[in-house]
Amino acid sequence: MARPRQRRAANIAFVEAQSIRNKEVLEKKDPAIHAQNLAALRATAADPARHKEYLIRSSMIWSLRHAARLPSEILGEIYVIERA
Repeated sequence: MARPRQRRAANIAFVEAQSIRNKEVLEKKDPAIHAQNLAALRATAADPARHKEYLIRSSMIWSLRHAARLPSEILGEIYVIERA
């Protein structure tokens, strides 16, 4: 089981990465790009395996599993590098 420090670092890294991705998507003004992103999301929803993976990642279950596999020292380094 991941320790609280590991879970916190993994969750912060996940939320930061997702926030950056969301901002990039919202900044796109081209309707064709929006349509492409929507089509990709629909394709993900239609494919059971991709749908499950998307739900696991978006619910932060993945980050908790990832934190459980990594020692806190490595997560601390990842966290520092990603925030730089």
